[in-house]
Formats: sequence, structure tokens, C-alpha cells
Amino acid sequence: MPQGTSWNTAVFPLLTITVSDMRRVGAVLALTMAVVLGSLPSAGAQSTEIADGFINGREHEVRVRSVLGKVPKEAGKINRTARATAELAIASCDPTQVAALGRKVPTTGRDGDDPAVCVVVDAPSDKKPDRLMLGPARLTGSELELIALRSARRGRKAVAAQLSDNGESMWAFHATQVGEEDLAFTLDGDVVDLAPVGENGGTILSGLAIVLRDFTKDEAARLRKLIKQATQEEIIELAREASLSRSARTLFASNNPHIRDKANFAEDCPLPESDDTFVLGCYDSNSADIAILRIDRPDLAGVMPVTAAHEMLHAAYQQLDRKTRKKVGTMIERFLTEVPQPDIETELEAYSPRERANEVHSLMGTEVRDLPPGLEKYYGKFFEDRAAVVTLFETYEAVFKALEVRFVTLTYELAALERELGAIEGQANAAGNEADTLANQIDQLRAQGRIDESNALVGPQNAAVNRANSLGAQYNALVVQYNAKVAELNATGISLNDLYSEFSPSEE
Repeated sequence: MPQGTSWNTAVFPLLTITVSDMRRVGAVLALTMAVVLGSLPSAGAQSTEIADGFINGREHEVRVRSVLGKVPKEAGKINRTARATAELAIASCDPTQVAALGRKVPTTGRDGDDPAVCVVVDAPSDKKPDRLMLGPARLTGSELELIALRSARRGRKAVAAQLSDNGESMWAFHATQVGEEDLAFTLDGDVVDLAPVGENGGTILSGLAIVLRDFTKDEAARLRKLIKQATQEEIIELAREASLSRSARTLFASNNPHIRDKANFAEDCPLPESDDTFVLGCYDSNSADIAILRIDRPDLAGVMPVTAAHEMLHAAYQQLDRKTRKKVGTMIERFLTEVPQPDIETELEAYSPRERANEVHSLMGTEVRDLPPGLEKYYGKFFEDRAAVVTLFETYEAVFKALEVRFVTLTYELAALERELGAIEGQANAAGNEADTLANQIDQLRAQGRIDESNALVGPQNAAVNRANSLGAQYNALVVQYNAKVAELNATGISLNDLYSEFSPSEE
């Protein structure tokens, strides 16, 4: 190429996400709630104790909080301005700000017993008028399991609450932060026990269990019952978020619903046979158990309540008599014929013909917004607001679809840019070769003394150089665009893989 041209060759970076990888990751849209089918249980086969909150919607709540400081007895009257100031001080979790307000600090009611915020509560002893300022919850009832009674000194009883796997992980995170702080164990907003970590005279948190000491036999039995119910707080919240009806909540609760972390999820639910299917939960009709995979990402918050509703519908299907099953199945298949649901059909591909009727029964109730009146009336028995659970499904599904659509769009755009780059490269090379050929002819003519003829070629030669340079500039500009899209494609692929990892049991 003639001297003075600025056409440069660009090196295309290698993509870190291939098209085939995209299909695997993108298939996470076909998330599958598996059902483990067994023999039909007889009605009322399991005598599981149902926590109050499943039925009345108000669960018992346990919090383990750090004690940040003491607060004087509440003033008889606190005006609106002082109350607002105090609430801001409590929200700051700064005991100095709260102490400065003296008695003009309201006691936090049970409705304000949010585990994520600081609270002010009465001290556990009537002999002490002081109240306590407590920090955000280190643990809640959802991190406890296996609540048991133990013998204590002088014939008294202790209540021991073993930490779940998730609870042990959370305590491992909080333990170094607690240091010398006292811990307060609260039930429904009231302090049950208070003691330094590891002190023999009161609450002991060993990393495996919390031991609450010194209760009468009756007190300990009642406390054990309420704490046991409080371990269901998180699962009760799922039933509420899924808008389950009273009868559906009872059915859900009677099938021992529990949340499992990824590391232990395979103990309850079978792993998928294919890479593009991810199990979010399962229902075992033999043991009447429902397991739900724990998902902590805020943008996937709807996954767990939708899974809860889905598995509840599996349990409901198991209880249908043959006549009702046939009637509902006919309505569903007629609807699918009249109003095709491609996404539903894709999800059903993972199931055998024998399992189809059961699975589509759950999918229709949780994923299809507009159903014919007959089906809406049928599913209305299970939901207070079925549209709410469908919205949860559509919200988290949209997270995947947006990334998948962007990935596919970028893939096609990159392919088009590659074709355009190839065409421009060919034109630029042709112009460069033409300029080189003319330059050689000019040199030969001048060597032969044929100056006029050589000068006649200068214009065409300069024009060829200009074309080559212009095409080179276009090429380089497109390379910048191409590399930017490669970076975006890789970032999108990483985001999809991050989402995929939420459902992968091999992550922990």
C-alpha cells in the first residue's frame, strides 16, 4: 500500500460466550418445578402440626438481636414531632442519638418488629423499668430447627433451638461482629431471654444451638411450641406472597413445606436430567413433603412464592377424584388447543405423557394470566388473587427474557458487522492494490522519461489512495463498534450465567 495511507488491520477479540452456550444458559426460561410422583396418600395421612400463621396469616416471630444500649421508661405522652424525631434516631441504629432523647422514645410495637431494622423494646424483667435498644436481627425463626426441651438447674427447664444449615452460615457471618455484645432473644416482639454470648446463666449461642434457660415445665412447653411455629415464618410468608387461599394454605402446610439451600437441595429433589432444565422445588406424594430451593437474589424474589404455589397445586391434584381430574384436564387441554401457550408446551417437553396432566395443572394456575371462566373458577379455590402469583412469575421470567433477547440481538448484530467488515476489507484491499499498481506504473514511466504519461496516472492513484484510506477509516470505526458489542455480549452472558448459578446445586 502506498506510503501515507492510514488503513489499519484490526484484531477481533475472541468471544467468551459462544452461541451454543447462550442456548444452554438462556434455556433457564424453561425452569421446571419437578413433581415426584408416588402412590396416592389417603386423606389426612399425615398429622403435621400446622403453625397458626398458615391459617390466620400472622405467624409467630423470633429474632436474635444484639443489645445496643438501654433506654429509659417511655414518657406518658410523646407528641408527633418528638415521635418522628425518635423514630429517625431508632432507624439510624445509633444508641447515642436515642439516649439523647431520654424518655421521649416510643416502644416498638409488634408490627414494627422488622428483622432488618433497629427496635426499642421492654426489658425482660418487671423489676427493671429500663427498655433496650436492639440492633437488626442476627437470626430469625427461619434459621432455627429441632426445638427441644432440656433439664436445667433446680428442676427448671431449658428450651434448645438448633440452628439450621442456613442459620449456621448466617451465624458464622455475624459471630465476629457480635463480639462482647449481649444478645436478646425475642418472640413476637417481647424479650424472652437476655445474656452475653456463651454465658452459663442465660442465652447460649454455641454455633449449633441457642439455649434459653430457667423456665417452669409449662412455660418451657409453651415457649417450645411457639418457637417451633416461628421456624415456619419464612415459609408462611411465601404462602402469603403467593396469595394462597385459606384452604390452600392449610393444604400447603399439611405437606411439610420447607426451604432448602442449594448444597442440600438434591437430598429432597431429583437433579434434572438435562442441562437446560432447573428444578426449583418438588412435591413427594409418598411422604407428603414439599421442598423449595432457596433463592436470595432480589430480582428473582418471585421464584420461591411461585414455586410454593406450583407445588401446592401438585398436592391439590393428588387429592382430586377421577371425575374432577378428567373435567379439569379437559378444560385445560381445550384451552391449550384454542389459545396455544408455546412456553407452557416447552416446559412440558421435560415430562412424560403420564406426568403431563399433573404438571400442566400446576403450570396453568401459576403462569397463565387469562384463563376461561371455568378454569378461573376452579383455580379461584386456591388463590385469593391468582393474578398476583402470575405477576410474580412474569416479573422474574422477564429478567431472563430481557437478557436472552439482548444476547440473541447482539449475536445477530455481531454477525452482520462481521459481514460488513469483510465487505469493507475487500473493498479497501482492492483500492489499496489499485493504488499500489498505479504507483508502480508511475515509477516505471518516470524511469523511462515518460513524465507526461506518469503525471496522467497521479490523479487516479491519489483517488485510489483516498478510497483506501476512507474505507480503512470506516473499517476501524466498525471495529470499535464490534468490540463494544463483544464486551456487551460477554457481560450479558456473564449475567445469564450468574442467574443460572442461582439454580445450580453444584455451587456450594
